Amino acid sequence: MEEILSAVVYALLELVMRGIIEGTKIRFSWVGNR
Repeated sequence: MEEILSAVVYALLELVMRGIIEGTKIRFSWVGNR
């Protein structure tokens, strides 16, 4: 049970980090295009 919970937590963390990285990329490209 704990392994499943830890796997879910790691997956969520990976999604959050990827979302933050993609968000900063889009934000920087948007600022650069202005």
